[in-house]
This record gives sequence, structure tokens and C-alpha cells, in this order.
Amino acid sequence: MEFGVLGELAIVREGGAVALTSAKQRNILAVLLSRANRATTDGMLAEAVWGQAPPSPATVRWHVHHVRQAIGDDRVTRRGEAYTLLLDPAELDAARFEHLLTQARAECSPDSAAAAYGEALALWRGDAYAGLHAVSCEAARLEELRLAAAEERAERLLVLDRPAEAAAELAPLVAAHPLRERLRAAHLLALHRSGRRAEALSSYREGRSRLVAELGVEPGGHLRAAHAQALDGDQPPPHPAQLPQDVAAFTGRRPELAALDRSLETGATAVITGPAGIGKTGLALRWAHSRAARFPDGQLAADLRARTGPLPPAEVLARFLRALGVTRVPDGLDERAALYRTLLRRRRVLLVLDDAACAAQVRPLLPGAPGCRVLVTGRGRFEGLVGEGASSTRLDELPRDQAVNLLRRLIPTQMAGEDAGLSQLAQLCDGLPLALRIAAARLATRPGWTAELLACRMRAEHSRLDELRAGDLDVRAAIASGYHAVGERERLLFCLLGLLPAAVECTPWLATIMLGTGIEEAGGLLDRLADEQLLQHERADEQGWERYRMRHLVRLFAAERAAADVPARLGEQAVARAMASPMGRRRTISSKLCVV
Repeated sequence: MEFGVLGELAIVREGGAVALTSAKQRNILAVLLSRANRATTDGMLAEAVWGQAPPSPATVRWHVHHVRQAIGDDRVTRRGEAYTLLLDPAELDAARFEHLLTQARAECSPDSAAAAYGEALALWRGDAYAGLHAVSCEAARLEELRLAAAEERAERLLVLDRPAEAAAELAPLVAAHPLRERLRAAHLLALHRSGRRAEALSSYREGRSRLVAELGVEPGGHLRAAHAQALDGDQPPPHPAQLPQDVAAFTGRRPELAALDRSLETGATAVITGPAGIGKTGLALRWAHSRAARFPDGQLAADLRARTGPLPPAEVLARFLRALGVTRVPDGLDERAALYRTLLRRRRVLLVLDDAACAAQVRPLLPGAPGCRVLVTGRGRFEGLVGEGASSTRLDELPRDQAVNLLRRLIPTQMAGEDAGLSQLAQLCDGLPLALRIAAARLATRPGWTAELLACRMRAEHSRLDELRAGDLDVRAAIASGYHAVGERERLLFCLLGLLPAAVECTPWLATIMLGTGIEEAGGLLDRLADEQLLQHERADEQGWERYRMRHLVRLFAAERAAADVPARLGEQAVARAMASPMGRRRTISSKLCVV
């Protein structure tokens, strides 16, 4: 048996349609259907059907008896003073409609979603519970769902470039609900994109006039935005230009720029990795600005590591969708990603995803469109993305001559005859672009200083990181971001390694001695420190264990954190064990021989 309430009440069983001639009995059945599989008392039926003049309980039971005869006694059970209509949801068109609506809203593909919305709306034959006053609230709830489904389907059709279809479906609904702004906005856009601009503008004028006359309000944001698009005429879709300003005095990195050219000629995604302050963002922006003409449909950019932590991809997608002209952003991550990919599927757009935390944060932001390219920067290795086809370009410190050249380009008027001082600064800055730019900023804002004077101030290791801070540029803070990203055991090992002489190589054997842990765990700790660019891979030894080094500025930071975070006795004992080991003695002797 099937029941239809999305229109006039209909009952169909194997033998054909079942008629209920009594209006009271149709209303009683409507109440029972609206509360299917739930108990409904005599009093509830009486109030819903008869209102303020309820009949005797016997009269109610008599009408229910005839309903039961029509649909089958076994359908309606009675316990105490309550009736329950037993119903499989598949037997009621309203339940099927809500199920399909839920499916449509969960669909990631706009095409599949539009089809599911269409299937749901096709169940409607007219007004819900037409002519049955006893279920007016339920009818109003279903009608609201119907209108929302129509609006949502129309929005998917517009994404799919099927505006004429959307306009035809929405026209009768707008006529029936002239004050519903979102519905009119969708219809207005459908008319406009179907080439019916005059009708779209006329619809806006009619809607605004009725809103002002009947409600005393001006149109809201949805309708005004749709009107603005119609007024713009046949304007092309938005072409976002979100790239931040290009880096001043960009220096070197020609091999890396060439590598990006080769990678992105055929591949869709390129990853730029390296330690904090090494110039990953600068390289990405230089490549993006110099190749922007290859992407005529625009450039999207996002800093993925907000101050409070990694930015959720759903939030980034919402920003990108708004930049691409979407006025109503879907709620879920999957739905946003699907709409985003649909909008970009035939466009040539460049994306710069800066300071990404991990591959999982990046994946939903990849458009997967043949004309789009993505640049990702971050400290991590992004092995998941590389395994899926992304290229990887690793940045190291600038060579001494390029570091000196960067300083000269940033402060050219002050550097005459400063060759020796600039070379010392380049060395003391570890060839790190961030440190070099800070040094240049400090010299540029202090006319009385020379490069030799700043180099002299920076030679004191206990205060070098203090010197490498200018406004919101701070080498210590950049290194700290990686330190705070690792676990407690990794931080302890990092601090202890910072207490060792620079000549001592970091190996799993040395970490085992310092921590008193197994070599497997020690190797994992070192690897995770390298993941956050706090250590740099050197080479593997004969047994296959990695060897690492710590950049000098990072070592200074590690020593600072050791003084603050590690008990002095624990640090002294760990260093003593390390230096008493064969590796520690060998490196110490080697260092002394080099000094002699």
C-alpha cells in the first residue's frame, strides 16, 4: 500500500485507489500519517480535526473505525486511548521526499545533487495535504522543504550551466511565493544567464515593490547580489587576483625557478619545502607573479597556517568560492570541494597555498582541473602529495655571494666599501633570507650603523637572535613555530642536541646515548625533527642510519630552549655521556685539529 500526501490525499493498494469520502475521515488519516509509527490519542485527534468543538470519544472512534476499514485493520493499532498507524517510510511519498532531499544535500557532485533534487521534487503533485486543515503545520513544514529543495536544485543547475531549466522550474514557485527572496534571487539569476536580462530586472523591480509595500522592508543580500549581477550584464565570471605583493629584491634561486617551470609544465602541483625563513613564500610569489599571464582566469592565494593553528580546508574553500562569485557557500567540506572543482573544471587558475601544515590540509583544495596549477609551500616533506604525483623542490641557504648580493640590493646606498662587513653578515645569518632581510632592515633604519658594526653585535652568540628581529620579522619566532609543532620527547632531544659542540654530528646512536632510549625510537625522534626542518639530512651511514646537522641559528635557539626547558643537571649528564662516546671524542678531536 502507498499513501500520497504531496498533493491531495491518495491511497493506493494492489486493487487500485481507495476512496475516503468523508472529510473528517480524510483529516483523521492525515493526522495519523503525519504521526506515523507514533501514538496519537483520541484527544489529539479530536482537537486536530474538530478544533474548539470536539465530539464525544465514541464519535472519534466511529470515524477511526471507518478509516481502519478503508486501509486495513492491521494498519492502525490501538493501545489504551491511543492509535498508531504502522507504516514503512517507503510507503509514504513525504518520507521518500525527505530521504531524497537528505541524499541530495549530501552529494558532492553538483550533477548528482541536481538529479537527486529533481527526483525528490518530482514526487509533488500539488500542495501538501491539500484541503486538509488538521495537518496545516505539517503541510507548512513540507512546503518549506519543497521550496528549499527547489532553490538548492536551481543553484546546482546554475553551476552546471543549465539556467533555462532552472528558470522554467522556478517560475511557478515565484508566482506562488512572491515575497520569498532567495527563491526570487535564484530565478532572477536563471533568467539573466538564459539571456533574459530584461525579465530578470523586471522580476527584481516587482519583488522589491512587493517587499516595500507589504512588509515595509528593502530586499536582502541574496536578492540585491542577484540584481547586481543582472545589472552588470554579460560580465565574465570573477577573475580573482589574490597574490600578495611580490618579494622585493628577489635574489638567486634560478635553478629552483627553472625546476618549477619544468614541474608545472605538465604536472598540476609543485611543493616547495625548506626550513622557516629560507624563502619558500618568496620563491612561490616570484614564480607566480612572473607567470601570472599563463593563468588568465585568475590567481587564488591563502596562508594556511593562521595564528591559532592550521586553517581548516573548509574555511579556505569558503573564501575561494566567494572569490569565484559564489554568494551562498554550501555547508559541508565535501560539498564545498565539489562545487569548487566544478567551477574550476574549465578554467586556468593558479593557486598558491602558503605555509601548509600537511597533505591532508591541502588535498581538498586541489582543483584537479587540467588548466589549473597549484604551488604549495611548507616545512613538511608532503610525502603523500609527492606520492600522488606532485613535484618537490627543496630550498637551502643562499650561497655566500648571493647572500651578499641580497644585502646590497636591499640597502645599496649604504654599502660602498663594506665588502668585508657584508660577507661577515651573510655568514652570521646562515645564508637565511629572513635573517638577511632583517639585518638589511636594521641597517637601513639606522644610518649611523655599518655592516661591520652589526656583524660585531651579532658575533655574541647569546644575543644573536635578539639582533635578528625587526618589527614583525623575527628569526627566533620562525624557528619556534617548528619547535612547538613537535612532541615533548622531540623537544627534549632537540634541546639536548643544541648543547653539543657544532662539530658533533646528530645520529640515532648519539641520540640513544643522550636520551637513554632505544635506537629505533631515537631514529624516529630525529626524523620528526627533520620533518619540521629543525634538523637537516646529511647522509646515511653504512648501516643505513641517517645523519643530521643543525644550522647554527637553530642551534642557538635550541641552546636557549635548553636553558629554559631542561633541568641543568639533566643537560649536563646527557652532554657528558655524548662527549664520552667514541663519536663525541672523535668529533671533538677533529674540531681541535681544525683549529690548530
